[in-house]
Amino acid sequence: MYRVLIVDDETTIREQLPIAFEWAQYGYEVTATAANGKEAIDKTQQCSPDLILLDIRMPVMDGLSFLKWLHESPYKETYVLILTGYSEFDYAITAMKYGAAGYLNKPLDEDEVAEYLVEIAKKLALKNGEEDTEPASDLAESAKRYIDTHYTEPVTVSSIAEALYVTAAYLGQVFRKAFGMTIRQYLLSVRIERTKELLERSSLHVYEIAHRVGFTESKYLVACFQKETGLSPAAWRKKHMRI
Repeated sequence: MYRVLIVDDETTIREQLPIAFEWAQYGYEVTATAANGKEAIDKTQQCSPDLILLDIRMPVMDGLSFLKWLHESPYKETYVLILTGYSEFDYAITAMKYGAAGYLNKPLDEDEVAEYLVEIAKKLALKNGEEDTEPASDLAESAKRYIDTHYTEPVTVSSIAEALYVTAAYLGQVFRKAFGMTIRQYLLSVRIERTKELLERSSLHVYEIAHRVGFTESKYLVACFQKETGLSPAAWRKKHMRI
């Protein structure tokens, strides 16, 4: 597990962030928290974090002062993500000059956090000389195979994530990066392609096809099909019928 240090003067963030986010799903664990830059120096020396989530405006020692110390310390290679409010954007830009990997606006967006964690984990793996087995790519392929075999069922991003023992946010991020589309878009494309096959090779009614390919209502199938192909199911069948 990669070690995370959270530095923020807000007690709520220090107490809730370690338990409100599925760190382990991304290969991380929160090993320490600090209320200001001075405490962060001590915690950094104690636990040698791989990633620091750092607030900018804090008493005693602010985030920028801590970054200056970090930049000149043996821990200067540590990845840092700045925690900032919209009114502190200029501070975040200054922090980037000291080598921060990025910034996160409060309140934190889970998908944005996940995107940073995935990218930083890859960089840490390469830096530490770990074998790059592309676990994220394997996960995306597993999700794709799951959809290919379960598209007739009431599949959702959450149900796929549960089957693969990951969070929905992480799975969605990994899938989108691997295939350039969301899970919902891919699921719809599979159902539409299967609909085309049944229209061309069978005499099934549209409502029967809808249930066979995973749509709960034939009207929704018709709307999706026409949007994707420019033709109604009936017009597609007339043009492409093979029986």
